[in-house]
Amino acid sequence: DKSARMIPRSQSYCDAKKINSKTGMTNATWDDNFPSKKDGSGDPILDANSDEKYSSILTSQGTPTERRAKHVDNAKLALLRALAISGGDVTTQTFLFALEQLRTLYSVSGWDASDSAGHNKFISPKKTIEGTWLTLNRPHFNECLGKNSAGEYMYTMGRLSFDMFTPGNLICSIQGIFNNIEVVNLEKDRHSLKSVPKSLKEEINKGSSILRKYDIVTAFTVEPNSPQFGSFSPNKYVYKPLRGIITTYGYVLPDPTVPNRLSIWFSGGKIEANEDDHHPEEWRRAFGDGTFKRHLQEKARVLAAKLLLGAEVPDKIEEDGSMSYKLHRPIGGHGSAYVDVLYMDDTLRIVQGNRGSLFVFTRVTPH
Repeated sequence: DKSARMIPRSQSYCDAKKINSKTGMTNATWDDNFPSKKDGSGDPILDANSDEKYSSILTSQGTPTERRAKHVDNAKLALLRALAISGGDVTTQTFLFALEQLRTLYSVSGWDASDSAGHNKFISPKKTIEGTWLTLNRPHFNECLGKNSAGEYMYTMGRLSFDMFTPGNLICSIQGIFNNIEVVNLEKDRHSLKSVPKSLKEEINKGSSILRKYDIVTAFTVEPNSPQFGSFSPNKYVYKPLRGIITTYGYVLPDPTVPNRLSIWFSGGKIEANEDDHHPEEWRRAFGDGTFKRHLQEKARVLAAKLLLGAEVPDKIEEDGSMSYKLHRPIGGHGSAYVDVLYMDDTLRIVQGNRGSLFVFTRVTPH
């Protein structure tokens, strides 16, 4: 994804100042509409009068539509500011309070995933979910290793790629996570049908539903070796930052019983070097020159993926430095894995996964 490749290494996608600058939020906006106090950590905490002050907005001057629009804007600004202050944490009291207000307003006029036009009836009558979105919240990968000197979160390659790529213990930082969504034209792209779980193929073949691609693009950097990685550093042969892209290929289908729900599954993935900052020899050396060695736990997880998902994992690095894996039996079906659209307008989308994880996106490009 070109947008992901252009992210500079020094840019932290959860940087509070940049979020504030982009949204135009100010301390006055927060203080006027959501009174708060500070705890020892400096994080705002809503006081006892917050609900009263918040609900008073509904009775302000203007038509019902104008009051509602203002109410939505205030809740949206409060949510983004809470996200910025916490560095992308979606579990804080202030964030969850603003989200609940936004959900309450949005629930009666939200987006219908089964609508072929993707219309949002109140917030934006012409906006669809298709396009490229940038994640604003902290990454949800397991086993975070802390931050690098630029303030970017670090994880192992195994955590970033679900153990599909090796070396699994290679330490990497994340510069941005993108979500690319587009409707699949089945007349031109019959290949996508091969990636659909059996339980959903009949629904698609009847033409009664909308199949969309739902790709996750992670811009990452293999970190140069550092004393903080220890004497047995997995990055000992990395002498300069190596930037790359991991694309996880996914699909979504509207749930027939829940209007704002998208059933989701994944069919494979690919890792490749950033073409604008590629050092072929260093890249191949970092990934073992094609020598694939997995630890016992990694072998167990890969074996499980092969048995359950029909996983086809890479056994070599391609000439261009890329590696790919495929899931020939993806698990999916209505009610098994899904995301619910809690809020969406021209610039902001908030979704919640079936395990409760919250994701906040800002639109980068329209469809």
